[in-house]
Amino acid sequence: MKKVIKIIVGVIIIGVLGYGIYYYLDDTEEVSVEKVSQTEIGQSVSEVGHVSADESITIYAPISGTIKKTKVKVNENVIKDELLAEYDVKKIKHDYNVAKLNSDSQKDNLETAQSDNILNNQKKNIADINEQELKSEYADKEKKKASIDAEQLKKDRKNSKKQSELEKDLDKLKNSLTLAQSKYETSVTLLNEANSTLSSAKSSLTAAEKKVSESNTRLTNLKNEITGYKKDSESYEKCQEKINAETAINNEVTTERNAITAQIPQYEENVKKATEEKSKAEADLNKIIKKIEKKQKKLSKIPPSGLSSDDYKKSSEIQRELDELSRDITEQNTKKLNADEKIVTDKHIEQYQDSVDIANKEEEYAYSVLKKGQKGVLSKTKGIITEKLVSDGAYVEAGTPLFIIQPQKGYKVDVLISRYDIDKIEKGQKAEITIGNTIYDGKVKKIASVAEQDSNGKPRVKVTIKLDTDKVYPVIGLEADVKIITSETKKALGVSRNCIYTDDDGTYVYTLVDNEVKKKYVTIGLEGDSNVEIVKGLKEGEIIIKTTLSDDDIGETYDIEE
Repeated sequence: MKKVIKIIVGVIIIGVLGYGIYYYLDDTEEVSVEKVSQTEIGQSVSEVGHVSADESITIYAPISGTIKKTKVKVNENVIKDELLAEYDVKKIKHDYNVAKLNSDSQKDNLETAQSDNILNNQKKNIADINEQELKSEYADKEKKKASIDAEQLKKDRKNSKKQSELEKDLDKLKNSLTLAQSKYETSVTLLNEANSTLSSAKSSLTAAEKKVSESNTRLTNLKNEITGYKKDSESYEKCQEKINAETAINNEVTTERNAITAQIPQYEENVKKATEEKSKAEADLNKIIKKIEKKQKKLSKIPPSGLSSDDYKKSSEIQRELDELSRDITEQNTKKLNADEKIVTDKHIEQYQDSVDIANKEEEYAYSVLKKGQKGVLSKTKGIITEKLVSDGAYVEAGTPLFIIQPQKGYKVDVLISRYDIDKIEKGQKAEITIGNTIYDGKVKKIASVAEQDSNGKPRVKVTIKLDTDKVYPVIGLEADVKIITSETKKALGVSRNCIYTDDDGTYVYTLVDNEVKKKYVTIGLEGDSNVEIVKGLKEGEIIIKTTLSDDDIGETYDIEE
């Protein structure tokens, strides 16, 4: 038994000595390696930023008035269209009622003027008809009396000369009367024609202005439409042709409108002159009538001594009737002139209409103010009240800032990117935002065009990353880790970045073939954060040395580090 133990001990000692001798003689070093394989390769830029949201919204007073009561407090959450403050609408209602009363009054004034015009035109026409009938009757009776008086002249030689002179004067006056009557009727006709021409020109101007307005609308629509087409497209060219055609039409209708506008002052001047001519002709006519009346009175005073008693009575009765007819003619003429003076001109009617339009607009505005006052001050967005700038009972002008709301939307993170990474970043790139233990998806929304200094005074570019959803409400102002994916990850043949070397001849790696170091030049493609794509020079499965080596190690033998 002791002999066996001695043999075992001896074998162990020999084994230990043999391993020690082998270990001492074998001094081969080990290296870390990896195999060329298919791997995911992508690039990203990581920075730390701060959470923010859409800019604060200021809620302004929609109208001027007294704030009856505010309904929210600072740091209170509100939803869109929530009531923030009530108006005291008593004065606003009063202002609306005043505006409505004024509007109704202006409408009454217009309707009264139009109604009076109809009535006065009727009076004028009736008086004119009556005047013409009376003049005709006057002429008939005058003939009868003239006949009786002619007999008297034959019998009464004493007054023949005087009567003859009066009759000659009356004949002249009658001729003048006929001419004056004709001139007056002509002046009335000319005035009517001038008024008709002016009215027609105004109607034509209204129609021309409508054509210009319609053309301007079509032209504006075409110009808006063309902005949606590419300049070299067929749609763009067709739309441009329409614009050119419509521009020509617009120029034509504008020229037509301007021509009519230029004519209207002359037409108005014609009406004015025709009115003056009518007034003058009418005055001349009345003067002649009065002269005739005077002559007739003188003639009537000649004693009808040569007349019979019956003829004398007839002559006196006719003269009395003529005097009454003369007074009636004068009365009807006065009525006609008075009615004509009371007729409101088209210009004044337009002024009444303008007053009605203005009053209507004032009423509509007062009504809109009342409606806004009844609605009160509403929130324009969902968010948090950060400032309250008004108190109960305060009077505010329209446009006065009342509340400031921080919207709960548009969450984003701003990061500062160095000059080394900014060229890699583009709008629309995906990003991962880590806030605490939560990861959010986002996209690059904005890249500043001007650099700003960071806390170390170095120029960097602000990049804004918008969170993809508004259903999350991270705390504004917190730090956030941002990782911007600058290139899409793809499956490719690749190795670790720390395996790649470069010299004057190109890019290379050190491979291990049968434990011997070899140098291989390669062509690389996409460079990811940790891996590099190998386009040419290596095959899948080859062993690449990760341990740092140099060309002095080429041909050396290394073991693979376990």
